[in-house]
Amino acid sequence: MVSGNRTVAVFPLGTVLFPGMPLPLHIFEPRYRLMMEEVLQGLPLAVFSIEDGQEALGRLARPAAVGTLVTLDQVERMQDGRMNLLVTGTQRLRWDRAVSEDPFWKADLDPWPDEDEGQATVEKADLALTLRRELSDYLSLLQIKTQVELPEEADLLCHLCIQNSGLPLPDRQAFLEIPTLADRMRKTINLMRRKNLLIRSSPGPGLQQGESLN
Repeated sequence: MVSGNRTVAVFPLGTVLFPGMPLPLHIFEPRYRLMMEEVLQGLPLAVFSIEDGQEALGRLARPAAVGTLVTLDQVERMQDGRMNLLVTGTQRLRWDRAVSEDPFWKADLDPWPDEDEGQATVEKADLALTLRRELSDYLSLLQIKTQVELPEEADLLCHLCIQNSGLPLPDRQAFLEIPTLADRMRKTINLMRRKNLLIRSSPGPGLQQGESLN
């Protein structure tokens, strides 16, 4: 949890990470090796999608306005200085101000919990049941042979769907920026229904790319 000193190391990537979701990372650029040395000494780390620029071997990419704080689950150091990481998203963060961008981004960031957090409504429970059903149908239509254990928590179920949706990065970023979990779940249900309809009407199962959240 970001509190007190809100300064966070920002890792701009060509992906969107949602709270509760894991992400493997490979650290090889000198600037991000330096970043990780500070992170391992206690500087919080957040993953932000790239709004402008490229992920590696270029000028420092400009991050989006909203990203996700992470915890380090695994750290593997290699002899040449590279690292393999496994991180998990924990909470959304909103950009406040840049502290430094040399050699990597440091910024003051504000926590952004879901604006309906703690509101255990009947509607939200119904949305979770509907989303679970649509996701189960999706996995069945794709003829997934192995048993997939779906999370019980509504937010994790929702974020699992969208992070693996195949949507373009801007759409996934827009999804991350939806203020409430209930609205995020509604849009996810609509997305999964469209996917299921497309699979049922197509010759064979497959992920549909380039769909819109709207």
